[in-house]
Amino acid sequence: MIRSYLLIALRVLKKNTLFSAINIIGLSIGLAASIIIYLWVYDELGYDAFHENSDRIYRVERDMQMEDERIHVPITAPPVGPKMGEYYPQVKAFVRIGRDNVMVEDENRQYYNERIVYADSSFFNVFSFRLLEGNKDDCLKEPYTIAISESYAMKYFGGRPGEGSVLNISYGGNIQPFRVTAVFEDFPHNSHLQADLIASFASLYSLRHEQMMTSWMASSIYTYLLLAPGTEVGLFEQTIQELVDDYFAPEFRGFIDFDDPRDFLRLELMPLTDIHLNASRVWEMESPGSRTSVRVFSLVSMLLLVIAGINFMNLSTARASRRAREVGVRKVSGASRTQLVRQFLGESVLFSLISLVIAMIIIELALPWFNDFTGKSVSIATLFRGWNPVIIVSAWLATAFFAGAYPAFFLSSYKPVDVLKGKKGTEGSQLFRRALVVGQFAVSIGLIICSLTVYRQLQYINSKDLGYNRYGLINIPVENRANFNSWDVLKEDLLSVPEVDNVTRSMVIPTDMRYMDNPHALRDDPETWFPVVNRADDRYIPVFGMRLLAGSNFTPEMVSDTLVYYIINDAARRMFGFDTPVDALGQEVGLRTGRGGETSYWGPVVGVVEDFHYQPLTEMIQPMVISSSTAGHNSITVRVDQADMARANQLIGEVWNRHFPSQVYVSDFVSQRFDRLHLTERRLQMILLMFTILSIFVACLGLLGLSAFSVEQRVKEIGIRKAMGAGVTQVVALVTKEFSKLVLVSCLTGIPLAWFILREWLNNFPYRRDMEFWVFAAAVLIGFATAMITVVLQTWKAGRVNPVETLKYE
Repeated sequence: MIRSYLLIALRVLKKNTLFSAINIIGLSIGLAASIIIYLWVYDELGYDAFHENSDRIYRVERDMQMEDERIHVPITAPPVGPKMGEYYPQVKAFVRIGRDNVMVEDENRQYYNERIVYADSSFFNVFSFRLLEGNKDDCLKEPYTIAISESYAMKYFGGRPGEGSVLNISYGGNIQPFRVTAVFEDFPHNSHLQADLIASFASLYSLRHEQMMTSWMASSIYTYLLLAPGTEVGLFEQTIQELVDDYFAPEFRGFIDFDDPRDFLRLELMPLTDIHLNASRVWEMESPGSRTSVRVFSLVSMLLLVIAGINFMNLSTARASRRAREVGVRKVSGASRTQLVRQFLGESVLFSLISLVIAMIIIELALPWFNDFTGKSVSIATLFRGWNPVIIVSAWLATAFFAGAYPAFFLSSYKPVDVLKGKKGTEGSQLFRRALVVGQFAVSIGLIICSLTVYRQLQYINSKDLGYNRYGLINIPVENRANFNSWDVLKEDLLSVPEVDNVTRSMVIPTDMRYMDNPHALRDDPETWFPVVNRADDRYIPVFGMRLLAGSNFTPEMVSDTLVYYIINDAARRMFGFDTPVDALGQEVGLRTGRGGETSYWGPVVGVVEDFHYQPLTEMIQPMVISSSTAGHNSITVRVDQADMARANQLIGEVWNRHFPSQVYVSDFVSQRFDRLHLTERRLQMILLMFTILSIFVACLGLLGLSAFSVEQRVKEIGIRKAMGAGVTQVVALVTKEFSKLVLVSCLTGIPLAWFILREWLNNFPYRRDMEFWVFAAAVLIGFATAMITVVLQTWKAGRVNPVETLKYE
């Protein structure tokens, strides 16, 4: 019996080659697109899940009331981890992680800018990163010990380092040797922790000021806890608020007045596996993902699978009339309805199996491009891990049954008497198929609206006035601050390059996510504010093209390590309570430095600058104070001729190499740094656009099937109308009128769905473009035009058939 069903299925495939090919291609594309999205979603949801105790690891974070808003940051004070380990038996282990940028010497005595992290000795016990060499219990126990990744061992030692190997690391011009005690396997891409150099946390006590390592006000350390099995996390989170009362509050009270310290500050526990999709972009070690994007693409994946199934169903049903007589003859010959259903479901499974094989080939070919574009490293092998094979096979079988069930029951329902008389189909079945096509195009039109809106939002981000000019800027990170000892000579040499217009030095620049907030006060005012802080020279404002609202820029005489002058942004002006920018001029600002409210570094406000976006546009502009102090500068920014930035960068590198021959020149374009801040949104746009096009293509295949079915049902009517003098245009108008109504109904269905999804997505942007009427109108026009072209091409072919051919048996 099965052999018979298989032979019939193959015969149908061979007899209707073109239609079968269209059917299989549509389902293959739908399956491939859905599985690729599934791989992406699976990877995003699987961040940090590879750790053995991932369900028991949490990161301690701070939620603070700052002025009129609450600020959530993933960093906290250095003493938090040890104190929790001492006080609470629920904490089995803790790990503190600090990060820095340093200069590392290679075997040729060349220094490279590298990112380094510092971690407690429990690092490799809490996290399941694999050690290739060394002891995980004590490799980070002693000061000035370091573990390096396998790729960095190759970079700096040409392979595994020998016993007693040392890495020389430069701190402010001072060389500190670190003993290499371990080599670890490169971290997987789906880890929010990324590091190639891990130094012992004990090293920080020597490298940083002692007060920074013991202060409960310091905010520079990531703290992770490994909790005991069975810990009630919600209850434990309430318990650790005791630290706010006992340690945080006494230090903060000298700076800020508050009644209940727990209203001012709260410690929160973030599950390790939630960090990637729930983290803030500010002060994260790596750019986080987007839970909204995961939800959107999960929905798109399911909808594409449904569209592909509907296509298969409609295209199969569209050919039903050609098999009606076959069904009638088989029933007269004694075949039961159950046997017919099995036959047609078997054909559906066979076609869907062929589609699945083709889909896998498409996936294998498309994944390299997809990985390159999204920055992922997913492979088709992921489909064979864990429960994935069961999920994929279940989805395939469900699609095959869903797509084949209706045609099977529809065809097997024919009565032999009606079939042999030439009666086919019912009004109810036609209504059901039309409803499916409406659903298909509703999804496609919704995706068109989403794609256009995401494009418009990114266009808005690109064209928005940021308050500074990001183009024509080259940034040079300076990890060795001793380089600034010869700043005046270096500056003059850089300015002598014809392509260089201006040059500045500063602590941070716009697009940098390392901004710190510090307590500040006004003279004779007991209140404390927490603006973010920058330090820059007299060329900073003109190099970045910022606009002063009042006052003046720093003068060269103001820039020093002893005198302090301030320029504040307009948000800081409003925070301090000044009615106008002019009112802020001359007011003295100071930095709170003591627990009793002691304030130092007093200096006058000499200028108020217009607000500028120094962080992603997903973040509100925060108050900022820029001081003229030279302390902490670690960045040089050069304004160059935009016409040939590559040439300018090369010449700047030559100047750098003359001054610092042992330090490898590293630079970056500020405009590209800005683009990377919104890389997640750009990837969302391109992926959404790609799958929108696929959904339209697959939906058009479904419409092709329904229009073909409609023409077959009305072939004699068309013949009579042509015999009575109707032209091809009138025949086309007759059929397209029916489908134009379906597309309009699709629009009414798809628009509200898209509006709801986009409203949620746009809420992530405090600066956004409102949803525009023309976007909805354009989506309707694109969907309508695409649908009509598909129907017209099919109907035009039927309208050109000689009526003699269709009526010769009447």
